[in-house]
Amino acid sequence: GALDINGNYLAPALAGFYTFLTMIILLQILIPISLYISIELVKLGQVFLIHNDIDLYDEEQDLPIQCRALNITEDLGQVQYVFSDKTGTLTENKMVFRRCTINGK
Repeated sequence: GALDINGNYLAPALAGFYTFLTMIILLQILIPISLYISIELVKLGQVFLIHNDIDLYDEEQDLPIQCRALNITEDLGQVQYVFSDKTGTLTENKMVFRRCTINGK
């Protein structure tokens, strides 16, 4: 078992916690800092491609899309539902909240 400074045995939970922290410290060198930098550079490249995509350009306001965060592609990857219609309420931004149902009530 693990011993403290005085040579006494530590409680099993505390010894396990110390072992966990020790392993985190030892294993953190397995992920090089260059990997973190490479990931950020890839995110920057993705934002550049999104910003320069002609299909995401607003002709009425003469503005390209604005990405305010590098993790925009991660957020877009979490989208599960896309609401659309044929009446133009989505494209004209005229959505009206009609009702809410929670647990069938």
